[in-house]
Amino acid sequence: MSGQAFDNIWIERPGETKSEFYNKDQKRRSFMKLGCCTTIGNYRQVYEMGYDYIELPGFEVAAQSETQWQAFLQEKNELGLPVLGFNAYSAGQPAIVGPSCDDQATADYARRLVQRGAQAGIVNLGIGAPAARKLPATFSRDEAARQLIRFLQITADIARPYHQQVLLEALHDQCCDLGHDPVEALAWIQEANRDNIGLVLDFYHSAAMGQTVDDLRPFVPWLRHLHYSQCGDHLYRGYPDASDLPALRKIRHLIQQANYDLTFSLESDNADFMRCAQTSLTLLHQVFDEPKSEF
Repeated sequence: MSGQAFDNIWIERPGETKSEFYNKDQKRRSFMKLGCCTTIGNYRQVYEMGYDYIELPGFEVAAQSETQWQAFLQEKNELGLPVLGFNAYSAGQPAIVGPSCDDQATADYARRLVQRGAQAGIVNLGIGAPAARKLPATFSRDEAARQLIRFLQITADIARPYHQQVLLEALHDQCCDLGHDPVEALAWIQEANRDNIGLVLDFYHSAAMGQTVDDLRPFVPWLRHLHYSQCGDHLYRGYPDASDLPALRKIRHLIQQANYDLTFSLESDNADFMRCAQTSLTLLHQVFDEPKSEF
């Protein structure tokens, strides 16, 4: 990850020092932090399951009343489970692209999320937001790309004073109309030209687009975060099970070769959270705790 901003992200949790986290020779110690993307209401369960951190839906955070948000912050302060960032940035508004895209709406929404993110201690703002990336059939794709780049710049400039990074995600072509390939996403990140803009790679979307783990190798040096879930029937986002072990081991091998050792989150359908999130974390430890010599 050398040469990238926000290198060596370390998330403090009770009883663990920074040197302990970075000691890769510890027995049965994952070389990455492992997290779960889920709703605010599952915060305590994520803590009790033993995840290293949680990611919260941005649209849910933005919709919380001040009373609700303060109640969550109190729970967070009591339990101490870090909030790495906000995924699911918005539920369609503000529009990232298209005829209703508006710089002022972009900035107003970003300020609300960034300020609440600062209160929660986040690092990442994940920009997937498929509903905000819908386009009329006749809308210029070149103009949409310019709008997306401007959206990234506005959001990143607001996030920078709070030491937050904006992470763009390529999404499969059944859920949005722009940005289906990491090649495009990386080009837009580079054109936006802000050092707190980076790439989050979601293996679910890659699988839905027919891309293999090996196809993603060129993008690993640019990664700042990873998401994973099964890509099931009808594009269902499932929690990983034993059938995912070969793919997860291949992912570990790929990212370890590139010295990526930051954060890896499960981003699966929330309906399966109580039934699957605990066993899926055990599975991740089975992969990421294995001695390096096994790869």
